[in-house]
Amino acid sequence: PTPYPVARPGTPLPGGFKPITLNNLKQLVPVARWGEGAATRLVCSPVEPLLALGTTVGVALYDARTLESLASFSDSWVTSMAFSPDGSLLALGLVDGRVQIWDIRERKEIRTIKVTTDHQIKGVAFSPDGQRLASSWGGVVQIWDLSTGQEQQLMRYHSTLMSLRFLPPGDRVIAGTFDGGLVVWRVEDGSLLADLTQGPDPITSMEVSRDGSLII
Repeated sequence: PTPYPVARPGTPLPGGFKPITLNNLKQLVPVARWGEGAATRLVCSPVEPLLALGTTVGVALYDARTLESLASFSDSWVTSMAFSPDGSLLALGLVDGRVQIWDIRERKEIRTIKVTTDHQIKGVAFSPDGQRLASSWGGVVQIWDLSTGQEQQLMRYHSTLMSLRFLPPGDRVIAGTFDGGLVVWRVEDGSLLADLTQGPDPITSMEVSRDGSLII
């Protein structure tokens, strides 16, 4: 067989590079990114032919008609996504417990909300008027004022919440649970309105019709 060199302890690194150690770990900076990462979420703009693909390394935008790549932004692991009703904003729930709000046209992050430090964000949803955002992690749903980034309401449940949507006209939120249930709260006072058991499988995604009469 063709011999190949073996690096042994003490072998000098070429080009003056230094080995990565605990002492210099925080000095590492990215110099390039190859590939788009593994796909985690896919959402479609409600007003234009635009697809947003969430991945383990950010978001990629595509023309829904031609599938042409248009842009990429963020560099975080995306675990949930939602467009605002007018299609101008994209909310990203991240694996590190943050929520980012991006301006789609400017490709600019306009707000980051530090929701939690020990859970990934499983669901994000805009209210029908686009003024509030709901986020879910663990067994918690929080309602945020988008203009200030301040929490308006908090609801708790005994099972992990996997998906989240507002119900028209925006006075209630509905969440799908890990144990196959659907839970509905009133936003104004956080009261539990319904707790429905549907089946044994987690409800990891859902959509609500515009009039709120159907849930998919």
